[in-house]
Amino acid sequence: RTECTDAKQSKTLVAHLTALAHLLGRANKTQQAESLMLECLQTVSSAGGDFTLQGSVLANLSEMYTATQQWDKAEQYLEQEKQLVEKYYGVGNPMVARTSLRLAQLYAQQPDQLFKAIQTLEAIGALLESTGAQDTRTLVTVYTKLGEVARKAGDTAKAEEADTKRDNT
Repeated sequence: RTECTDAKQSKTLVAHLTALAHLLGRANKTQQAESLMLECLQTVSSAGGDFTLQGSVLANLSEMYTATQQWDKAEQYLEQEKQLVEKYYGVGNPMVARTSLRLAQLYAQQPDQLFKAIQTLEAIGALLESTGAQDTRTLVTVYTKLGEVARKAGDTAKAEEADTKRDNT
C-alpha cells in the first residue's frame, strides 16, 4: 500500500504505477495491471481527488481491456470516466463528447454492438450541434466514424447522411 502526502507526490506515483501497469498489461498480466491501476485510483482519491488524474487512470484501464478484447471491463471503466467527466464539466461539454466518442469506438470494434455504436455517435453529434458545435474537430471525427460504422452495419443511407454532415461541418 502506498500513501502520498500531497498532490505532487500523487501525480508522480500515479505516473510510475501507470507505467508499470502498462508493462504488466503488455505481458498479459492484466489482473496485476488492474490491481496497480486501482491502487492509482485509490491514491488519487485519497490525495485530494484530482479528477483529471482519476480520468486518466480510468482511460488507461479501459485501453488495457480494449487491447485484450475484454469489452465488458473496458466499457465499465469508460462509463466511469464518462460519469466523472460529466460531473466536473457538465453533460454538454466537449470533453464529455470525447469520452463518449471513445465509448462509441469501443462498441464499433464489436460486431454485435454496431447498433449501439451508431446510437452513441448520433447522440454525440446531436449534443455537439445543440451546443453550437464549437469543437468542430470532434464533430468531424464523430460523423466520419458514424459513416464508417453505418457502412460496416450495412446502412448505406445513414452512412451517406453522416458523410454529408461531416462535409458540411
